[in-house]
Amino acid sequence: MIEEFFGLPFMAFYIIFAFVLLFVSLFLVPKKYFKLYFYDSLLWGFVISIIFTSTSSYLGLFKYQYLGPFSVLGSPLWLDLAWSPTVMIFLYFLPPKKMGKRFWVYLLSFSLLSMSLDVVFNGLGLLRYIFWSPMARFVVAFAWFYLVAKYHKPMPLEG
Repeated sequence: MIEEFFGLPFMAFYIIFAFVLLFVSLFLVPKKYFKLYFYDSLLWGFVISIIFTSTSSYLGLFKYQYLGPFSVLGSPLWLDLAWSPTVMIFLYFLPPKKMGKRFWVYLLSFSLLSMSLDVVFNGLGLLRYIFWSPMARFVVAFAWFYLVAKYHKPMPLEG
C-alpha cells in the first residue's frame, strides 16, 4: 500500500478530518452553545472514542494504519478528537425524545454517517478490518449516540 495520497502522508487525513469537523461545528453551533456542550462532547466524543478504539484495537477487531506520532494505545488521537465536535453538533440539533419518529430518524442518520465514515477510512487503507464490518460500526454508533442522547442533561443558558 502506498503511504501518500495526493502528496499528503496518510496520517495527515486524521488531522485534516479533525479540523474539518471543528470548522463545521464552529459554523453550525452558535458560540453560546459551545460552553454548554463542551464537557459532554469531550466526554462522549473524545474520551469514549479513545476507550472504544483502544479496546477494539487491543481485542483485534480492527486496526488503524499510519498513525505516526499521534496515537494512544493504537487509537488515532486526531480522529478521537474529531468526535468532540461531532458530538457537539449531534447535541445541538438533537430533537427531544418526545418527538418520536424524528428522534429515531436522527439517531439512525448519525449512525449511518458513522458507518459511512468507517467505510471511507477502510477504503483509503487507514482502517483495517480484522473481525469488524460496517454493520458492526452501525450498531456501536447507534448505541453510542443513543446513550449520548439519553444521558445528556441540557443546562439552561445563562444570559
